[in-house]
Amino acid sequence: MTDGNVAISLSSTKSIVLNNTITGYRTGIQLSGIAAVNVQGNHISQGGGDGMQVGGFGADVVTGTIAYNISDQNFGDGIVLADGSHVTATHNVTSGNTWDGIHVDAAPPSGNVMGLTATIAGNTANSNNHLGIDAPPASTSGAPVAVTDGGGN
Repeated sequence: MTDGNVAISLSSTKSIVLNNTITGYRTGIQLSGIAAVNVQGNHISQGGGDGMQVGGFGADVVTGTIAYNISDQNFGDGIVLADGSHVTATHNVTSGNTWDGIHVDAAPPSGNVMGLTATIAGNTANSNNHLGIDAPPASTSGAPVAVTDGGGN
């Protein structure tokens, strides 16, 4: 599904997004309100915003795996794990993005406090203009946050 600014936008019960090449959209992949996701093997590049956005759109609870994706040369972050994300991000490559390679954003929108848990392991984040991986130790909003460095990043 697309709205012209997002190449793949999903908000269904279970979603699998495998082996796509996405170039030039504002956001490559946007996941919200989903019970379970499996996002693997996608290449997202040269977007006008974030390569991939997971959660952060209200009462989201997104669980699952974000693995073996490449998100490079985007004008925003490579991969954003936002409030409501409860995922494992592993073996992704983020490089050449204007902001962070992987950005963990636990600030909930509009007072939504769904919390965030993420295990980040085995990712490569090189040559991004801000940080390779930006994972705050806690939320300033009161949302429960647990980010685990699984090593190998």
